Amino acid sequence: MLKIRQAKTEDISSLARVHVQSWHETYTGLMPQHVLDGITVEAREAQWQRTLSSQRMQVFVAELNGEVVGFTSFTARDSEDFGELSTLYVLKAHHRQEIGVKLWDAVLGFLKTHNIKKLVLWVLESNPTRGFYEHLGGIFLEQKTETIQDADIVEVRYSFDLN
Repeated sequence: MLKIRQAKTEDISSLARVHVQSWHETYTGLMPQHVLDGITVEAREAQWQRTLSSQRMQVFVAELNGEVVGFTSFTARDSEDFGELSTLYVLKAHHRQEIGVKLWDAVLGFLKTHNIKKLVLWVLESNPTRGFYEHLGGIFLEQKTETIQDADIVEVRYSFDLN
């Protein structure tokens, strides 16, 4: 049974594991291998520890039969009237099971209850999941090139009207 819930500190190891595995599943061939090789469970555990303890970011996990198989993280900027999606990952073995959509719906539900009217996100230009965001109504805003460990990565920004 699938359950979408807010992440807890007990989820840190699972978040790190899913994060690293998802990066390898998603970005192999799209990012230089040395960048992917530098993504470790230990480093992600430290990142998730900081993220969950800071409480500046909201994090939801998708738990299937007691196992975390996906997650999303985002910020809600009340003062700026918009939210920004940082991550939305689902393990490849669980794609096409509506888990990503349910995580997306949890984000939108949270933002709407906090009167946030707009959501933005950045996604790798060459990422095939861009179609997911376009299908959900994302409007292309711009693109930028970012350097990650000496590799130029092109990202595109989408906006969603939540009215």
